[in-house]
This record gives sequence, structure tokens and C-alpha cells, in this order.
Amino acid sequence: MKKVLLFLLVVGSIWAAMPWSLVGLPQLDKQIGTYKLGLDLHGGVELDYLVDFPADMEATRRTQVIEDMKTILDGRVRRIGTTEPTLNTAQYGEETHIVVQIPTPSEFNGLPALERAKKDADFIREAKAVIGQVIKVQFREMRPENEYNDLLAKRGEVVTAIDTDFQKKTIPFDSFAQKVSDSYENVFYFKNQDIKNYLKGQSNIPAEQEVTLETLKKIIGDMAITGKKFEGKIAAATFADISGNGFIFVEALDGGDILPGKPLDVNILLVGKEPLRFRPALGSNKEPLNERYLINTVATPDPTTGQYVVNLVFNTEGQKMFGDITERNAGKVIAIFLGNKLLTAPNVSQRIDGNAIITSGAEADTKKWATELSKNINEGIVPVAIYEHSEKAIGPNLGQASLRQLVLSGFIGLILVTLLIFWRYRMDGVVAIFGLTIHVVFLLAMVRLLGITMTLSGIAGIVLGIGIAIDSNILLLERVKDYLRQGRDMRDSLRLGFEGAWATVWDSNITGLLVGIILWWMGVSLVKGFGQMTVLGILISLFVIKYLCNPLTVWWRTKMEK
Repeated sequence: MKKVLLFLLVVGSIWAAMPWSLVGLPQLDKQIGTYKLGLDLHGGVELDYLVDFPADMEATRRTQVIEDMKTILDGRVRRIGTTEPTLNTAQYGEETHIVVQIPTPSEFNGLPALERAKKDADFIREAKAVIGQVIKVQFREMRPENEYNDLLAKRGEVVTAIDTDFQKKTIPFDSFAQKVSDSYENVFYFKNQDIKNYLKGQSNIPAEQEVTLETLKKIIGDMAITGKKFEGKIAAATFADISGNGFIFVEALDGGDILPGKPLDVNILLVGKEPLRFRPALGSNKEPLNERYLINTVATPDPTTGQYVVNLVFNTEGQKMFGDITERNAGKVIAIFLGNKLLTAPNVSQRIDGNAIITSGAEADTKKWATELSKNINEGIVPVAIYEHSEKAIGPNLGQASLRQLVLSGFIGLILVTLLIFWRYRMDGVVAIFGLTIHVVFLLAMVRLLGITMTLSGIAGIVLGIGIAIDSNILLLERVKDYLRQGRDMRDSLRLGFEGAWATVWDSNITGLLVGIILWWMGVSLVKGFGQMTVLGILISLFVIKYLCNPLTVWWRTKMEK
């Protein structure tokens, strides 16, 4: 039974690792999924984000914040389905920037050029929407009616202030809109993808409709929009049930003139007519309770009811502030906002000292509800805001040239090692070479089936794994030869050789395995790929030696004796 399972595993791995498109069977590749290639091998996009530090933040604190933000952005990139991003810091005068380079999906490679370009553009827009979100957590309480009416009367002053800044702005519309929507309440920034998603739900607009002048007119009314790029003010507009004044940016997706029927890139900054019904919840220190005082949120099952709840973990100062706020709002609600988005508004019955627990309402799946709410709140625990500054495409030429050199040098090295092993160990060497081949097949199958992104650093990890596998095989064969030289028969030499060598092989690989795990777990960007491939290579090497090379060598030697 074990032999049958091993045979099926080998056959299945060959099927999964094989690039079937090269032999005229692309339909099989579609069933398995293509190999994912990283930025250095496939190309992608570079997004430059301006870091908005508070004026009073010290230099040492800024350095730590940059590293924290890079870790957060790395996690955001991986959440959109791509891996192996490259994140760097750049200093331009007094400005600090984080440059994020991400590969476009390699599964679009087989599509026609125009369709692939559209898919890549959609992916980049989605990536920008997720990576550059200016999202901060804030706890808010209900406003007294007189305060709400005063702010409502002054709402026009907010529009005037934003308009003044708009006329003087020197940064791209996208960065300006993100910053303004983060600075004022009930000011919303809708990107092109948000508008497209809205259009899909409108009965008077066909599904999957691109944003055009015609559809734009149905949203905000008639405007004189001409030229290659347009920025302007809009009055009395309504979008997604939000009414008010605002600002708009329009550009044709093909870079040409803005004409009727043409797909457009449209971004809308909309200033709601009314202020929020909620105001920032202040502690006794007169500071708003926000992400600065929130350490973490965790979704866990309630030991009594079994229903999932969300635990809010505050620091010491945040616990006292939350106690003051809950005491003041007993019998009312405290809302949690992520940016301008209301996440939840639970009722408070009494003062809560320490950390807090949010229970679900009428949700059928409390685990899904709690996990989603916890994830959304955690995304807002960021030290500073970032704003998109620029975007540019990156080609894969350097990576592809390096890949060709790496593959060629690896292939030549593999041939030389194969010849050496065959000359030194004859048919035992053939078994070792076969095991090495299966090692590579297993590794490629795992890379493909698990959707691991291949980069130059990952390929370097694969080459290292092959070297470790060769070294382990040689160690096994030499140990068997030692016992043969001592005068033992073949069966005893094979048994003792493999038993003795297995412990040595494991000990020699444990250090590399631990280092690879640490790099995979704690590293960022390209370091993760190297650690990941090193770990997989070592584990597969140990599996192949124990369950393939050992039995094959015993079987072969037994046949030779007969």
C-alpha cells in the first residue's frame, strides 16, 4: 500500500509540476493554475506613498514608524492576493516616501494583449485602493442636538476651506482627496473602482459598465468635461446616497481626449451636506480615544454562550479613557469608525474599566462577523497616514536576464554533479540522481499548487535545497561504503549505513531548517521567499531520502546480489 501511495504521489507531482502549455495542452494549465512570478521575473507596478508625519514627532520615533508602516503595507499587499512585494524608503528633501513595488498577476499572461492590459489595470487600481487606504480607528459618541445644529449651520465653511486648498494644491488629486477625506468628517473619496461597483447595482445602467461621460451624467448631472484631463468643482451632487458639493477628477483610460462613450478614470471627492451625528469620544485627558490607545483586537468564542465576540485590548491610558467614556455614555451607544466608515455602534449599559468585549447583534454567523470586525479594526491601528504620490510601470528585463544566467549556471552545475556522482557511485549514483529529480518535481508541484510566488531569491532557495539534497545523498552513500570496507555484507551495510547517516543528515539540516523558518516567518519582502524555498527544499529532501532513495537503493542492491 505504501508503494502504491508513493507511486501516485510521484505521478501526481509530475502532473502538477509540468508546464502543459509548452506541450500543447494549455487546458491542463488552466485547471491547475499557472506558476506565479514575482516582480523581478514578471514586471509590475511601483507605487510611491508620501508619509504624513505629525509635526511634533521626533526623528527616532519617525524611524520606528517607517518600519512599522512597511510591515503593515507588506501585509496589505499580501491580502490582495500577491506576494513578494519590495518595499523601500526614499527621502526627498523634507519628505519621506515609502516605495512599494508589486508584481501584476502572472495568470493574465495567456490573455490577449488588450484584455491583459485591462486586467492588469484593474488589479493595480484594486491594489492602490487597499494599500493606500488612509484608515484610522476612532471611538465616537452621540452629539448633543445643539452642537449638531451649530455644525450644520457652518457646513458651508467646510466646503469653502476645502475649495481654497483645492485651488492651491500641488499634489495629485488622489493624494489631495485622501488627505481631505481623512481630515474632515462626512467627506468621502470615491475611486474609479468604487464608482464602477456602484454602477453595477443601478437598474438604469448595464452591468459591468465602464465609467463614461454618459454614466457620469446619470450620477452627478451634466458637466462640461473636455480635454485629456479634467479637475473641477461639482455642486449639489448625489452619489451612493450621499448628497453635497464636491470635486471631481476625470481622465480617459487610454490617455487620449475625454470623449462620449470612452472608458474613463473618474475620482470623486464628495462633501456631505450634514456633519456626523457622532463626535470624537474624549477621555478625561481631553484626548480622543483612537488607534493610539488600542493595542489589538481579537475574535474569540465566549466560554459561556459559544458565540464569538470581539475583544478590544487597550493600553493603560486607553483603559482609563474607555472607562470615562463608557461612564458618561451609559445607556447610549459608542460607535467605532474606520476612517469615515461606521463599523459598529454597540450599546453601553455601564462603566467598563479595562478592556472591552463587543457582542454580536442578530448575526447568524458570529464567527464570520467577529473575525471581519476584528480584522477591520486592526487595519486602522496605524501610526501615521500615507498618501499616494506617483505610480509607474516596471518591466522584468533585469530579472529575466538574471533568471537565464541562474538557470544556465544551475543546469551546468547539475550536469557536472550528476557526472561526478555516476563516476563515483555507479548505479547507486543513478538512484541518487533519480531521487534528486523527484526532489525538484515535488518542490515545483508544491510551488504551483500552493500558489507560491517565484522570485530570484526563491529560485536561489531552490538551488540551495538541491545542493543540500546532493550533500545528504553523498553522505548516505559514503556511510554505506564505510561499512562495506569494514567487511560487512551488503544487507548490513545498507541497514547500518542508512540508520547512521539518517541521524547525521537530520542534525546537519536542522540549523538550515531553523534559519529558513525564521526568515519565512519574520522576514519581509524578498527574504520571505528565500526562507520559504529553503524550508520546503530541506523538508522535501528529507522525505525523498527516507522514503525513496533508501528503499530504491536497498531494492537495487538486493537485485544485484541475486
